[in-house]
Amino acid sequence: MELDDLNKNLEELGKINEKQEKRVRYHSIRAQILTVSILIIQALIYESLLHITTTTTTTIQCKNWWIPFALPLLSFTLFSFSFLDAATSFYRSQYQMDLNSSKYSSLRFTVRDILVPRRSAMAIE
Repeated sequence: MELDDLNKNLEELGKINEKQEKRVRYHSIRAQILTVSILIIQALIYESLLHITTTTTTTIQCKNWWIPFALPLLSFTLFSFSFLDAATSFYRSQYQMDLNSSKYSSLRFTVRDILVPRRSAMAIE
């Protein structure tokens, strides 16, 4: 009866570990996609600003200097919050997966010890 319960718990922990691995991969990929996307967005913003300044024959006046400054700042601020959420979710999922993996490993060794008696116990008898 105890062995059946342990095997059932071992199977449930195995399924939980598989789900946690998927969550960790999802959050990791999400953080990578966010990082690449902010680099692309920043490059597009700076490229468009460079294109504007090189195509005009007159120099751009500095009366609206805050617009080219605010656009990358706003996009990077939004990215930072999204990235922070993805990173904390990744680390939280990773921590939970590590805990579940250690429980799974411990339970697996417990089942193995029940099924296979220790050699030292057999040598004493």
